[in-house]
Amino acid sequence: MSGTRRKPGRMGPFVSGFRTSLSEQGYSVLVVPNMLKDIGALGRWMQEHDVRPGQLSPAVIAEFRNDRLALGRRQVPSVKSFEPLLRFLRSERVIGEPSRSESALEKLLVDYRGWLVTERGLAEATIIRYENLARRFLQQHLADARTGVRASR
Repeated sequence: MSGTRRKPGRMGPFVSGFRTSLSEQGYSVLVVPNMLKDIGALGRWMQEHDVRPGQLSPAVIAEFRNDRLALGRRQVPSVKSFEPLLRFLRSERVIGEPSRSESALEKLLVDYRGWLVTERGLAEATIIRYENLARRFLQQHLADARTGVRASR
């Protein structure tokens, strides 16, 4: 990985292809190293948590992000910022297309973020906190619905 001495962990095999893909899409030479640094951090986290590249999803990235925030990291990339990586991995057939419910969840969160920004005019730190809370709530609700668990009243 250019610009860093740290190992990319489980994302190592994809760094070169992803770098090429970003360049072909017109990403700035100033942006690409930061994106590669982020996937390196994700890859190391995946190695620590025994997550395989084929298991990568927005939910897994949200878990990575929450762990980084819990560790007190100040600059943690958003789940949305990993979309180019997920698209690349889909094009390489490393991961499949997102399930309908996962797509709907991500769409809802994108809309919610937009509302927090445009209608509420909140600060980025507050938006991130609200977005994470909503993501955890919705993921738990979705998981409960899949397993047939009913919320207690």
